Amino acid sequence: MKNHPLLFILLLLITLCSFSACDLINPEEQVPSYIYVEPYTLQLNPDVDAGSLDHKITHVFAYAGAEFLGIFALPALIPVLQEGEQQLILDAGIRDNGVSTTIQIYPFYERYEKTIDLNPGQIDTLQPVTRYRSDTRVHFIEDFEAGLPVFSEDRDGNPLTFMESSTEEVFEGSKSGLISLDTLNPFFDVGTNRAQLFALKGGGKIYLEVNYKTDVDLLFGLLEIDNTGHVLSNFEYGLLARDTWHKVYFNLTELVLVTNADEYQVAVTGGLPIENGKFAISEAKVYLDNIKLISF
Repeated sequence: MKNHPLLFILLLLITLCSFSACDLINPEEQVPSYIYVEPYTLQLNPDVDAGSLDHKITHVFAYAGAEFLGIFALPALIPVLQEGEQQLILDAGIRDNGVSTTIQIYPFYERYEKTIDLNPGQIDTLQPVTRYRSDTRVHFIEDFEAGLPVFSEDRDGNPLTFMESSTEEVFEGSKSGLISLDTLNPFFDVGTNRAQLFALKGGGKIYLEVNYKTDVDLLFGLLEIDNTGHVLSNFEYGLLARDTWHKVYFNLTELVLVTNADEYQVAVTGGLPIENGKFAISEAKVYLDNIKLISF
């Protein structure tokens, strides 16, 4: 019988495995080191008047040097195969538009960097801090504490459903925004001051931050103002009713890019839910706080 080259190679591998515990086929697995990342702290940047330091950083984008390690929900235990002194880089991740499946780096928070000596099997703990970037442009902050109200246009014409400052339910500070609804006044629509429009186009990132607690679903949007004063409403960002305080980051970048208006107002609207032709609830409260319009 002819000697077959493949048969010879197979016999050689079997012989080698008998002396080396088959390390050629099943090499020894590398033991990783681990980075335990605790939840973020948002700190004050003295160069940016960004108001409240409340945040909703839910994830972290992690890098070791030039290698992307992945996206992790916080707190996170992250395996790292590199050894020795490494530069760890963390970017704060948020749920874009409040959607749990759309995790994005929040562009206005500074990245966190730290050099760590990594050893296999060892766990190092990081307590990341961040702050608003110094080039953040703050168009307005409505915290309902003092001064003239930012949301001063009563678009529905009903003074009983207007947004007012209230001490009834406070997120932080001494006041929050309140809108009261009932079956005689079931709907509201309020916008920012028509005399203070916001120029947003220019290619940079644009976000609206909102803290909220609400008995009814809400819609936020941008109002385009053309050169004749005509208003076009774009309500594209929704919130479901929620009985505890929560925070959302609305990404307005794409909407501004598509609409390309020179100036905008910000507006919010909502109403009592209707089921089978009747109001599902007889009254509702909408609480808002720390509404921020920011961009680059």
